[in-house]
Amino acid sequence: MALTELIATSRYPDDNDDVFRFYQSATKFVRYLFQKYPAELFPKFVEHILDTEPPVLALGQVYGDEFRDVSAFNKRFQTSIR
Repeated sequence: MALTELIATSRYPDDNDDVFRFYQSATKFVRYLFQKYPAELFPKFVEHILDTEPPVLALGQVYGDEFRDVSAFNKRFQTSIR
């Protein structure tokens, strides 16, 4: 699942295969964040989202330039998790 699709998810998937894909992608993305950035940033990212900031903006606010161009990041991320 692409990062753009993952962060656009607004409700739990209905199909079991989609649920599996969702969790697999989310796990890989969170693992990436924890491996590359200080763990203290993740709660800040969650706070931004809980304050109704769109996830794509929250990523840029908390994690910086790597997420300014989400499409470019998504290509790198998809390559790195294969």
